[in-house]
Amino acid sequence: MKHMSKFLKHKDGRCSYACLEIESIESDEESIVWSDIPYVDFYKKEYGEYIDKGILYAYDKHIKNGGEKASFKIINLVETASDTDNGAVKCAAVSATWQALGHSEKEIEFIYNDIWDAVINSEL
Repeated sequence: MKHMSKFLKHKDGRCSYACLEIESIESDEESIVWSDIPYVDFYKKEYGEYIDKGILYAYDKHIKNGGEKASFKIINLVETASDTDNGAVKCAAVSATWQALGHSEKEIEFIYNDIWDAVINSEL
């Protein structure tokens, strides 16, 4: 299942934005791959670590809740030079992954502590 998540928050006079589309594919072979999108090498270098952290966090919660194994494909990333930061990208990754796995964004809480982060509040 594919899902696109837009993260847009404002705190302390600073805007944080990222838009990420992820596809989850039921699979015993767990992986994270990127589509051949424009600037893919830049995006991997600049944001790859935080996208991976967001995907793996949501996936871990999914598995702990009895979800099926999956692999993931990053379909698209939209950023702005002035407003996209690592926290926004991670939050977009958590949200897009969680929803691509069939869960509700209502279970995600976005918190700010010098950088935006996402916490999934699902019943275990």
